[in-house]
Amino acid sequence: MEQEIVSAPTAPLGNWSATVAFADKSNEAQLDFEDNGTVRLSSPVSTGEGTWTQTGDSRFSYRLKEVFNSIPGLPGWVDIEQDAVLTGETFTSSGDSNIWDVSGNPLATVTAHVSARREGAPE
Repeated sequence: MEQEIVSAPTAPLGNWSATVAFADKSNEAQLDFEDNGTVRLSSPVSTGEGTWTQTGDSRFSYRLKEVFNSIPGLPGWVDIEQDAVLTGETFTSSGDSNIWDVSGNPLATVTAHVSARREGAPE
């Protein structure tokens, strides 16, 4: 009898628990990558949505708009663009994020690094 070889997925489908590090700060977030190319983000202070694309074997990129809750001291939204490498049940990514105030004025561009662990397979 031939044994079936199961390899690690090369696409980020499913739910992920992530740590986002930027400018000497870090935040926790949840990411959900769907098979239709949609990516969603949620955190205690924000939500976001965008798209992801497979760019190679175990490589993908994603871009989304993260909108912050109306809390004093927080920006309005962030345009996030990341290039990622998937290794088993984890991925790392990095890229530039453009930060905007609530009126749509640019505030800053920062480089963000994400480390994530798969929490659940796609439904």
